[in-house]
Amino acid sequence: MNTDSEQLNSGFNLKAWLLTPEAIRENCALVYNAGLNGDLKYFDIDLERLISVTNYVKNITLKRYPNLKIPMHSRWRHFSLGKDNRWERIVNKFQLSGEEKTRVAFDLAITSVIIDAGAGDNWRYHDSETNRMLSRSEGLAIASINAFENGLFSGDSRRPLCADQNGLLKVTEKKFSKFFQVNKQNSLLGVEGRVKLINGLGLSLGKNSNIFRGEFNRLGNLFDYLKRNSSQGKLKASKIFTSILESLGGIWPERCAMGFNLGDIWRHPAAIKNHNIEGFVPFHKLSQWLTYSLIEPVIEAGIDVIDVHELTSLAEYRNGGLLIDFGVLIPKCNEIIENTHKPSDEVIVEWRALTVSLMDILAKKLRETFDLNQDTLPMVNILEGGTWAAGRAIAFAKRPDGSPPIKIFSDASVF
Repeated sequence: MNTDSEQLNSGFNLKAWLLTPEAIRENCALVYNAGLNGDLKYFDIDLERLISVTNYVKNITLKRYPNLKIPMHSRWRHFSLGKDNRWERIVNKFQLSGEEKTRVAFDLAITSVIIDAGAGDNWRYHDSETNRMLSRSEGLAIASINAFENGLFSGDSRRPLCADQNGLLKVTEKKFSKFFQVNKQNSLLGVEGRVKLINGLGLSLGKNSNIFRGEFNRLGNLFDYLKRNSSQGKLKASKIFTSILESLGGIWPERCAMGFNLGDIWRHPAAIKNHNIEGFVPFHKLSQWLTYSLIEPVIEAGIDVIDVHELTSLAEYRNGGLLIDFGVLIPKCNEIIENTHKPSDEVIVEWRALTVSLMDILAKKLRETFDLNQDTLPMVNILEGGTWAAGRAIAFAKRPDGSPPIKIFSDASVF
C-alpha cells in the first residue's frame, strides 16, 4: 500500500481527484465494465432492458413537462404544496432582495438538503397550514423550511432566517424532534445522525473562515465566496461542487483513509488501479444534490452557471431502483433483495456505481429521443423529468409502500 508520502512524491493528489465529477464517472465506469464482462459478484447487466426504461422515463417526462421546459432537480421543487410556494412566501414576508436573499436561500438549501437522507416508511409530517400529512423528501422539505422560518438554525432570534455557527451548534435531538414531529409513534430514521450533521455544519463554519467570512458566521456566506471565484459573470458548476466538498466535507461520519475523511466514498475491487490501489469509488450523492440546489439561487443572483452537464446522476435508491425494477440490473442471488445492507457493503457500492454509469447511457438515449444535447438537457433536468419520478412510480407499482427493491440501513448521511 502506498504511503501518503509516496502519493505526494508521485505528483498525484488522490484526495483532490476523488472530489471531482471525473473521478465519480471514471471509477463507476470501471465497475460497469466489469459488469459487462460478467465479472461482478452481485449484479448482471441486461442492456436490452434499457430500451423499456428509456420509454418509461420519456413518457413520464412528457406527462409532467409536455413542452420539455424541465426545471432542475433540486430542493426548491419540494418547497411548494400545489400553488403554495413556501419560499416565495418567505421572500415576500421578510422583503428579501439582492444578495441577502441569495444568502438566505443558501442558508435554507444547505440545511434542508443535509437532513434530506431517506426518512423511512413510518415518518409523517402534519403541515398545519394545509392540514396535509406529508412523508419522505416532501415532508422533510416542508418540515425543514417551516423550522428554518421559525429560527431553528439561527443563533439570534432577531434574525431567524439564518443558519449561523451558534444556531447550528445549538440544535439538539430534542429540539430537532419537536420541529420535525418525531416521537415514539412517528419515528424518523437517523435523527441522531441528522443532528450530528447539522452540528457539523456549525463546526465547519469555524474551520473554514476563509470561505464563510462575512457579516455573520453563516452558511450563506458561501455565496460570497463563489461570487469572488466567478469570472466575467460565469461560474463552473464543478466549482460549486468542489467548494461544498472542501468546506463541508468534514461533517460526514468519519470513514478515514489516506489521512482524510472519505465521506460518501467507498471501496470496490473492480475500481482498483495504479493511482487508486484502495479501489475507492466516490459518489458524493448529497453534495451533488446540494450543488444542484444551489445553482438556481446563483443564477438568480446574476451569475451564469456553466458546464452543468459535468455533474453526474445521483447514486441513490430511486434511480438505482428504477434499473432493478425494470430488469436492467439483475441481482445474482435472492439474499440481495431479502437482506438489509449497509452503505459500505460491496453490493451497495456495486449497485450505486452501476447506477451512475447506466444513467449516463440513459441520458444519452433520452437526448437523442428529444433531439436535445447535454447543454440543453443536462443530467439535473433528466433527473427531474425524469428518472427520479420514474423510479418512484415503478416502486409503488411493484410494492405497496413504494420502498426500494433493496433494503439499506440508514444513518441519514448517505441516502
